[in-house]
Amino acid sequence: AKRWPAERYAAVVDHFAATGASVALIGSPAEMEVSSEVSLHTINKPIVLTGQTSVAEATAIISVADVLITNDTGPAHIGSAVGTPTLVIFGPTNPLTTRPFAPNAEIIRQKPDCAPCMLRDCPIDHRCMTGIRASHCNDVALPVRGNRMNPFAEIVNTFSQKRVLVLGDTIADRFVSGEISRVSREAPVFILRHEHTETTPGGAANCAANLAALGAKVSLISIIGKDEPGRVLLDELETAGIDCHGVVVSAERTTTTKMRVLAGQVHSTRQQVIRIDYESERAIASDERERLQQRLREAAEEADAVIISDYNYGVVDAQMAAAARDAANQRGIPVVIDSRFRLAEFPRFTSATPNEDEIAQLSGQALTNDQELETLGAKLREQLGYQSLLVTRGGRGMVLFEADAKPLHIEAVGSRQPVDVTGAGDTVIATFALAIASGASFAEAARLANFAGGVVVMKRGTATVTAAELNTSISQATE
Repeated sequence: AKRWPAERYAAVVDHFAATGASVALIGSPAEMEVSSEVSLHTINKPIVLTGQTSVAEATAIISVADVLITNDTGPAHIGSAVGTPTLVIFGPTNPLTTRPFAPNAEIIRQKPDCAPCMLRDCPIDHRCMTGIRASHCNDVALPVRGNRMNPFAEIVNTFSQKRVLVLGDTIADRFVSGEISRVSREAPVFILRHEHTETTPGGAANCAANLAALGAKVSLISIIGKDEPGRVLLDELETAGIDCHGVVVSAERTTTTKMRVLAGQVHSTRQQVIRIDYESERAIASDERERLQQRLREAAEEADAVIISDYNYGVVDAQMAAAARDAANQRGIPVVIDSRFRLAEFPRFTSATPNEDEIAQLSGQALTNDQELETLGAKLREQLGYQSLLVTRGGRGMVLFEADAKPLHIEAVGSRQPVDVTGAGDTVIATFALAIASGASFAEAARLANFAGGVVVMKRGTATVTAAELNTSISQATE
């Protein structure tokens, strides 16, 4: 009767796992079935040591834990005795007589009129235990969660010491905003009175802008047209402090431009009503490609990581990808790629950040559940020879695949209703690669990318995330 429901423990396991903690279940052989039930209900599977430890071994494990969460049992007193922060869940028993009284021990209790009853079997609905939600436990564990977040802040604080090379398709994201004034007499369409036009870096340029906003030094290897969008874009990038020596300006090409028309009434929020794309019809010339490769090799000599941002506009082909891989291998630095539906053409990199739709497209089948995603994601990572694969899922977070490890599901941070997802993938790969370059594990880098993604989707248009905003998001996750 004094055992908290398995599904509540499972929710706590997933909560702590999402913050970067490793979670272990311990107990006697008699509790193996209960531990199996807890594990069954989790998304991120815990380390199950139930029935496998002696009392001395269990005590050692408890002594190095950041927190112990337990029912009113013997381990509660062990935890308080060895100085581990201990949260004890009370139901039918009396905390005045059986709780640990050490200052590092807290009790969690929702006291109904019938408690404490001291009964082994509840004759009604077990309300003393079912009334305790997982969120109660998480709230009491707040200081511990804060300690777990400190390593993330330490990683972010080293971003300014790193240089990242970005290779890919530069896009001018142009936003034309206006007020709907009336309906045209020429056709059944609205007449939009122009208010302002804004041009921001998109594609590989947005990835570079995010890296710069996070504090990194950035070199961009790309190509733009000798036209007005290209000039505006180059000014924006140089103002952001990005090294554009590797950007080739071509008089024969048009700068790839995505123009979004945003319309609304006088006091309403402007909404996108149409997008117009301008793309160069001319392929990149051989001499231009040679210049790109030369500048790639030069920039790689000082880089701590390489990002390939392929939007299928011509900059990244097999030869350019191979050049990036060779240059990175010579330096022993990671290469992370994001390719729009062409990931299968780019094997043997460090990692990649496809979204769930791209996984489905690459596999040739729709994904209907998490199990199918886990199977296909693991298979794709192995086939392409990546050390890891980070699959983004929008409001459902991310899943990280690594060799010899179970898929790591990471819940989305912040609102599940984004304001604007434009360019969010650029923010994710920028943060993920920069964190890896800063010494983070793939799991730590993925969680930092998840925080950054949660911030950027709450901004309108193609946007960036600063290191300060990222640290704030990390801090708020502990409140």
